[in-house]
Amino acid sequence: NELLRGISSIKKSYHVDNLEYKKNIVKSIRLHTFDFQIDLIKIDVEGHGYEVLEGLGSKIKEVRAIQIETEEKVCFENQKIDSMVNKYLLDMGFSLVNKKRCWDLQFDCLYVNRK
Repeated sequence: NELLRGISSIKKSYHVDNLEYKKNIVKSIRLHTFDFQIDLIKIDVEGHGYEVLEGLGSKIKEVRAIQIETEEKVCFENQKIDSMVNKYLLDMGFSLVNKKRCWDLQFDCLYVNRK
């Protein structure tokens, strides 16, 4: 589908049928292992934003700003939606400073650390 070029997730999508997926293995590192200050992190991971935030562990409290793409409704299986991401970030000491709808069900959100 021409409109979905570049969209991928390892979670099953509830809005797209009959897509063929190729599995690629990529080398990665856990964000909580970074030994330097993270000023801004941009998260656009097709339904995995909450898990990426959790992967920061206690390091999240040192991040100055987070731009994250969230979904208003469940688009991928076992997905945490915008309201859950928002609550998590508020609980971690962040404030939502900007939220813009970027697709039908998706938002781009900017959070800043209240510290």
